[in-house]
Amino acid sequence: MKEKINPSIYKDIVFLYNSEDLNAREISEKYNVSPTTILRILKQENVKILPKRRPWCKGKKFPIGYTSWSKGLTKETHPSIASATRKWKKRFLAGEVKAPKISPEIEKSRREKIRDSINQRYENGWEPKAGRCKKIRYDSHIAGEVLLDGSWEHSFAIYLDSIGIKWERNKKRFIYNNENNNNSYYTPDFFLIDENIFIEVKGYETAKDRCKWRDFPHRLKVIRKEQIDQIKKEIFNIKNFLKEK
Repeated sequence: MKEKINPSIYKDIVFLYNSEDLNAREISEKYNVSPTTILRILKQENVKILPKRRPWCKGKKFPIGYTSWSKGLTKETHPSIASATRKWKKRFLAGEVKAPKISPEIEKSRREKIRDSINQRYENGWEPKAGRCKKIRYDSHIAGEVLLDGSWEHSFAIYLDSIGIKWERNKKRFIYNNENNNNSYYTPDFFLIDENIFIEVKGYETAKDRCKWRDFPHRLKVIRKEQIDQIKKEIFNIKNFLKEK
């Protein structure tokens, strides 16, 4: 579906292109249409298209500071993108367009680059978001300023501070063999310094969690909903909890 534009302004578009030295992208921004529509009108008006005036076209290098005409636009907000989406979806469903095949070597290289990039971010102190939990910044008089995942971790941190246990937000990563028999990394939530034990605050338990805990090389205890409820009711005793097997 082509974008509709009033034929009465065709001459204005031609004038802007020939006399004002504007390219199709700049003209498209003025009339809120796509550069493709402007080029179609120019061709329809027998205007010679100059490749050097089209820095955004395929095969050309982007100039410094260049911003794509479609930046920030979606199929819900712009008719050109919506039209292109419908067209490509129709072709894909009809089997006219197929996803490109990627060789195993290229895919392996791509995964290694992603893994190296993530590992570098961890080394620089990255703390990824845990599921749907909201990040909570907490200023502890024992552990300092920390970033916690959700209200359960927040409640546990406040509890540790209230009874004076030395703790820190754990950032050490430990390798384990996941449910697919591949190596992954696990980062427990807390470390109790004097007790020399790691703490994981966990809601729903999965097969991946059981793999983490099975391969973990140090002492580890898991805080669940039962313990969080006890903390909120002020009846939780961590010393008794740590003694439990």
